[in-house]
This record gives sequence, C-alpha cells and structure tokens, in this order.
Amino acid sequence: MRGMREIDRGEQVEPGRVRRSGGGRKLATSTDPELEVALEQLVEPVSRSDPESPLRWTCKSTRVLAKELAVGGYPASDWLVRQIL
Repeated sequence: MRGMREIDRGEQVEPGRVRRSGGGRKLATSTDPELEVALEQLVEPVSRSDPESPLRWTCKSTRVLAKELAVGGYPASDWLVRQIL
C-alpha cells in the first residue's frame, strides 16, 4: 500500500530500484564492530592455510563458532558467521 501511495503522489525513485536507498536492516558488523574481531579471535588459533590467501580453513563449523560467539556475548547465527567469514 505504501508503494502505491508513493506512485500516486508521483515520487521519484532511482532507476532500477523499487524503493529509496537506505532502508533495511543495518549490517551486524556496523552495529557491533567488535563482532568481527571476536570472530577472528575464535578462528585464528584453529585456521589452516596460507595467511596471505583469502581462503581460510578452520576445524570449527559455523554453528560451533556461532555458539562460541553467543557465549562471549555476541549473539550471532551460523548464517551471519558464514557471511562475515
């Protein structure tokens, strides 16, 4: 309904967009910058591979990492952990 009202009022949107920019949920790393650092501290001791390589291997699953983050006070899902890694 809101979109229909915007069309009726003749509001302009950017080409290729349905809504104005800036909406939606903010990134978890922007609302809590320490989250990425905490995850890095969990992954670093058990990571395998060349440190210069963008590909990192770890013995811990994303679910285990998410649980460890939650214990440390950073509630995160395994999906979020995958996105950050």
